[in-house]
Amino acid sequence: MDPLPPPPQAGPASVQALEDEIALLQRVARRQCAAVVIDDMQSMRLLMARTLKAAGFTRVLRAADGEAGLEMMERHSCDLALVDWNMPRLDGMALLGRVREHPRLAPMVFLLVTAENLDARVMRAAEESQDAFLSKPVSAENLARRLGLVLTRRLTSARAALREALGRPERAAEEFLVAMANQPRLLWPLMGLGELMARQGRLAEAERCFERALALEPRALGALLGKARLRESQGQIDQARLIYAEAVAAGPLFFRARDALADSLVRAGRPEEALEELEQALVMGGGENADRQERVGALAYDLGRYGRAQEALAKALELKPQRHAAANNLLLASALLAQSEQDPAKLEEALPCLERAAQAAAQGGDHRGLADALLLAAATHLRRDDQEGARLVFTRLGQDQTWPGGQRPFAPARLERELLAVCLAAGCETEAKRRLAVSLTLAPGDAENIEALRRLCAEAGRPELFGEVRDQREAWLRAEVEACSRLGLALVLEGRFDQARAQYQRGLELDPDSGRLRYNLAKLHLRQGQEREALPSLAAAAELALAARDWELLAQTAGLLAELGHVPQARALLDQARAWAPDEVLLAKAREALPPED
Repeated sequence: MDPLPPPPQAGPASVQALEDEIALLQRVARRQCAAVVIDDMQSMRLLMARTLKAAGFTRVLRAADGEAGLEMMERHSCDLALVDWNMPRLDGMALLGRVREHPRLAPMVFLLVTAENLDARVMRAAEESQDAFLSKPVSAENLARRLGLVLTRRLTSARAALREALGRPERAAEEFLVAMANQPRLLWPLMGLGELMARQGRLAEAERCFERALALEPRALGALLGKARLRESQGQIDQARLIYAEAVAAGPLFFRARDALADSLVRAGRPEEALEELEQALVMGGGENADRQERVGALAYDLGRYGRAQEALAKALELKPQRHAAANNLLLASALLAQSEQDPAKLEEALPCLERAAQAAAQGGDHRGLADALLLAAATHLRRDDQEGARLVFTRLGQDQTWPGGQRPFAPARLERELLAVCLAAGCETEAKRRLAVSLTLAPGDAENIEALRRLCAEAGRPELFGEVRDQREAWLRAEVEACSRLGLALVLEGRFDQARAQYQRGLELDPDSGRLRYNLAKLHLRQGQEREALPSLAAAAELALAARDWELLAQTAGLLAELGHVPQARALLDQARAWAPDEVLLAKAREALPPED
């Protein structure tokens, strides 16, 4: 991780986002926006609404809890929120998290209000992205003053970021210089300018900004962090570490200093010490920060402390369920699975995490994350000896609709190879043989795939497996097709029609000449009232049954045609079959069961 802050992303999307944010802030400054007051006490809602109106806002809405407030923000496109901390359903901090993750509401001005003891709450709020923290009662004068400071800071920072994104760093610097000239004792313009200079590689100028901030305020902890990052970027690791430690000592509750020190220790290859720093931050009250809990979880997992990783990742997801949802749920599942040898119940706990990871990855268009979650889910089912559950995941992996944009990340033969690795790792040899046979069938002349399959078998300690399956591939493919048919029928009985259809279609990909699967697919269509779709499958089933001399299937197909009112076609089909097998009793009985001629 680079110790210096990243530059604003260039490109049309980021530029548009910054322009939209500037327009929003200007509407708030001109009082030309909708504002919302959210408090569970009616009297406080009324008082704070009056305060906003006295400060110049004319469109003021009110909501009694966070959920209602969020809905109101979305419906009325609010640009400013005055929010009580303690509320039912969704409190102020939880609402703040939802707002900052919202694609449209994220840049709104968010002011938190409380009448309670602020010590622990201020620690947590300082780490979040609220714009100001106000104590009740809030006067119009105090609100206007604080709002003015917020808007000056945010507008300056947004304009500077826009200039930088457009490739105009000198113009970006001017934004901070103007703010410094207007209010020379403010620290944030110095900090913003220092970070800008650091990103532009003008390290001496950046350091002068941080030193000036420290001259104004010797305990300006952000400036100490800026200096430490500069030292580290210049390779002066020991000096940087001393400054990080100085910031930690000067502000024990300034948890960002511990975070920065931990990041530095990770970069230096000292993860155990990094974890100790983060754990200390949690002990001292920094545990309500999702990012920090996430870091603890990842470090603990890498160090093999799986129980601790589980606790931290679960807390991170509790605090912010949607933040890095795919990666955090996947890592949480991995931590649970790592403990399952001693506690088999962890296998059950892991499956919901993997499903949440898969859903989040699919929503985010993350093909790799989705594949990882589903492959691990398949392995988990196999470890639970749940063959049906694993095969359902296998089918899901092979369906276009599973993947964002309908684009599978693997070619069919490669997917089967991935599944072979899963089966071998889980010790499921029978399933592994099926996957191996299918991969060979889907890419019979692919030398690279064949070599990869050999290698997987050898790495699993079963080099002879490849030869066994290659020599008996037809038998294994028949077994796979039969398994698709059996599982499809079971899913139909459970009413899981889409999954059943996927099983039948998978079997037909492997054996297009399976009349039984065509017949089953036709019956499934009929269960769903899709007669038009059923008839082609029935016709194909009849043709394949004739070719295979499968008189039982032929009789069933004719009977189903008759049930649908196609008696002449059913009779003609049976007459054709009896011409080939005049002594076949099954065909005679099927002919007799047909309705009489008109």
